[in-house]
Amino acid sequence: MIGLPVMFNPDLASGRAESGPCLVLVSFDRSLELEHLKSLASHLFGLYQNGSADPTDAEIVAALKDDLFRGQKRQELPDKYRRGYNLALFSVILDRKHAIDTPIGAAVLFAAVGEAGDDQVEPIPAAPFQAALGV
Repeated sequence: MIGLPVMFNPDLASGRAESGPCLVLVSFDRSLELEHLKSLASHLFGLYQNGSADPTDAEIVAALKDDLFRGQKRQELPDKYRRGYNLALFSVILDRKHAIDTPIGAAVLFAAVGEAGDDQVEPIPAAPFQAALGV
């Protein structure tokens, strides 16, 4: 599976820390294009920052704004955001040295191991998958 961060710990994002808590959007679908994953991660961050007037977004906005790190927590996405794909949000500790930069804007890609129904995933180095992902 692959994942893109929705939110980083500020110290991890700034480079002051090598690892830290992060909320990651994970795809269990090989057919999902990275550009779509990046767009959705960006949209979810927008919901975190600005909220939503749509009452159907209340649950996901509340989950995004819950900044307390609970470690390996899985959060399901509403159907309207999954669009038929097997996607979930995970709270994980990420190590920056395991990430790879992508050609899609400022996106950083992480890899993880786990099964589609798992409540947690384990981040692993993404570099060995770089060629296969075309980034």
